[in-house]
Amino acid sequence: MPVLPPPNYMVQFNSWLINVEGRIDGFTLADADNEVHPNPMFGHEAQVYKRTREPVYDPIDFMPVGYNTPLDFSFTTGTFIIVPPNKIIGDKEGGMVEDSEKYGEILSN
Repeated sequence: MPVLPPPNYMVQFNSWLINVEGRIDGFTLADADNEVHPNPMFGHEAQVYKRTREPVYDPIDFMPVGYNTPLDFSFTTGTFIIVPPNKIIGDKEGGMVEDSEKYGEILSN
């Protein structure tokens, strides 16, 4: 959107509405500074939390208590920028809507 009058535009105002979708299939966290798991040879062992796509069992009786599923997320945000004349920012294909290659595939799987 041109801001100052034609024919010599001084600045443009560009804005985007950004829709983000994603999925985290698995991740691992290790607390290497944890001293509650002593190891006589190495001093201590890291406490590890691992989340993968598999059943969860009770550590005492080994009965299934649930199932880890991927973490799906989506959110919408926006941004704007003032651009000098004759500079096109973010417009790769032309037109109003541009999608990434995998847009829409993540949450449908």
